[in-house]
Amino acid sequence: MKMKTCLCELLLVLLVSMTACSSDDENPEDDVQQGIAINSIRATSGMDLSARRGWLFRVGYSNPDCRYYDYTVEGSELHALADETNVYRFDERWKEGHLLGTSNRLVCYFQDKRYFRSTHNRSMSPEVPDISDQSTEEGFLIADRLEAVYTGAVKSVLSDMELVHANSLIEFKIEGISAGADVGVRAGNMLIAPFRLNDGTYKAITYRPSSIYVKAGADTDYIDVPTKFDKGNVRYVVKAHWDAESKRLLLDDIKEEAWEEE
Repeated sequence: MKMKTCLCELLLVLLVSMTACSSDDENPEDDVQQGIAINSIRATSGMDLSARRGWLFRVGYSNPDCRYYDYTVEGSELHALADETNVYRFDERWKEGHLLGTSNRLVCYFQDKRYFRSTHNRSMSPEVPDISDQSTEEGFLIADRLEAVYTGAVKSVLSDMELVHANSLIEFKIEGISAGADVGVRAGNMLIAPFRLNDGTYKAITYRPSSIYVKAGADTDYIDVPTKFDKGNVRYVVKAHWDAESKRLLLDDIKEEAWEEE
């Protein structure tokens, strides 16, 4: 009986030792499987970024995987740094040197903290941005979210990234409307109040297919602008006029071009 008890105790000791060794072996593997950390990002732009100091620099597409990095801005250059508690990692399957390509691209966003209602406290962002009021210079700038796309090799220090406009710009002028007419842009269910220049040109930034509308008294009409969900950094220049007799908004000309730095 005593021998049987000793054997049981010996087996128990061996089992505990094997479990402890197995746990010790797993930890290094977990560290390796976390993926390559992005410690530093350097991005440049064709526009001066100085007016955008205080914005959020977000690495990655979606929360909670995305991270907001601290950064410095000098003219048209942004330099972002991670810290130990706030670092974005590439997918654990991708080893250093793996080429991402367009299908696995990394997207970084540079945006005002008011672009989404919730990002003032860095919580989950809703799908629809809060950019309906662009009637002032401040509101217009808030809508101008920037993005930088990286398709190169997996590594911890990223450079050669360019910050461009993530959304599209609609710039339009409408002849024949009265001073009291309501002019705006509809993007889905969102009605955008555009910024009006001194020469009567309107500007609005949109993130999805949109239309320009005019409401003159009891009459309202629209013209569609072929903006796209997945195509930013594009400027649409539209010329139209209001036909008082037919109460119609009529398109005269539309051009699609690259949105040059602004």
